[in-house]
Amino acid sequence: MNPKRNESLTRPTEFEFMPTAEWTAFNDRLQAGIVTSELKGATIEPGELVLADGRHLSVFNLAQLCHLSERSDWGALIDRHLTTLSAHVGGVPEPFSILDLRVRLLPNDQADHEVLELLGARPFAEGVVQTLAVQLNESVRSVPTSELEELGWDVDKCWAGAWAQTRTLARPEEANIVDVGGAVLVHLSSEHYFCSSFVPYLDDIVDGIGEHGALVSIPVRHSLIIHPIYDDAVLAAAGAMIPITRQLNLNGPGEVSAHLYWWRDGELTWIPTYFAHDGVEFYPPPELADLIRDLS
Repeated sequence: MNPKRNESLTRPTEFEFMPTAEWTAFNDRLQAGIVTSELKGATIEPGELVLADGRHLSVFNLAQLCHLSERSDWGALIDRHLTTLSAHVGGVPEPFSILDLRVRLLPNDQADHEVLELLGARPFAEGVVQTLAVQLNESVRSVPTSELEELGWDVDKCWAGAWAQTRTLARPEEANIVDVGGAVLVHLSSEHYFCSSFVPYLDDIVDGIGEHGALVSIPVRHSLIIHPIYDDAVLAAAGAMIPITRQLNLNGPGEVSAHLYWWRDGELTWIPTYFAHDGVEFYPPPELADLIRDLS
């Protein structure tokens, strides 16, 4: 069944950056996406997506992103947003205990701002946020902090418990050493959804991480890539990690970040990386740049 056209949807004032024809096309594609998504019973009102349980979610950020993108990219942007919604806020909650909570890392995607705010997501690293989640039979559901408050649970204690349970119960299942020529990488992976969330605790299981820390990437939920920094191999490691991380992040599933980070004592510092037509531009922060020079 084809969705009805949306000429009847009045364009709100804040959406006037979209010409009338573009506004109509955006709503048509959004409605078509709903038909094939898991958001059963969801409807569209001007500037909002209304879930079956009556919750209203703004599509302002999604509309902005589409407006700034090629029309040919709209389908992927909208479908990814609807998939995020259905995975995190579209389902019927199942009973769980505080001991079931884990921490899940998600990309801080502009189009998903409303969803992440609804979940009570907290910053984790540049471009990445953390949410509370529970493992279901075949999937994971992010748990809004408002749901915990309704249960009468202390939210901060839930966060602390979720991190402790992630560290203890969601350890990576496999570790492989990869020689990339001039440097050695450690690849950690798991079938479960929380491998990337183990990143604060790398020194629990990765040997060789000393005072200089490590280069780290968290491309997808199932993988971590690490290079302990102790000699001049750091540049060769970065040169290998950048394209590997980007490719894993593009292919998914469960993308987290396409960037590299400098890991020190569980904290991550973003390392800006840009892909140009003639290669990759890599900009370590000043302190890391000084360290690289000292090790060279």
